[in-house]
Amino acid sequence: MAEVYCPRTKIQKMESELWNLTMKNNDLAAYTQRFQELTMLCTKMVPEEEDRVKKFIGGLPDNIQVNVIVAEPTRLQDAVGMAYNLMDPKLKGYAMKNAKNKRKFDNNQKDNRGQQPPFKRQNVGGQSVARA
Repeated sequence: MAEVYCPRTKIQKMESELWNLTMKNNDLAAYTQRFQELTMLCTKMVPEEEDRVKKFIGGLPDNIQVNVIVAEPTRLQDAVGMAYNLMDPKLKGYAMKNAKNKRKFDNNQKDNRGQQPPFKRQNVGGQSVARA
């Protein structure tokens, strides 16, 4: 069907994108969706389910890729499910790491807001006088 409605140049472009597709910015949902779109359009590149599974796993980050390969999924759905299960703890770890690295302005030693005298002070007569 793609051969009838798509010019050959567009098909080659999609095949090239599928060949180089990797997950970016820890966005597994976008990677999975784009992978499935491309495999439906480029059926000659990954004709068998086993080929699709290998190609999907190949685009994952290395630390997740190793864990999914060990489980040896036979269906693409299984590989996607495993990747999601492994990705959740990884994202939680990033969130906790970033929370620890955030600056805490309360304890910042360079912060001198509490050390400066006020701009105006009360005169003995009760009138406000600005400091020079």
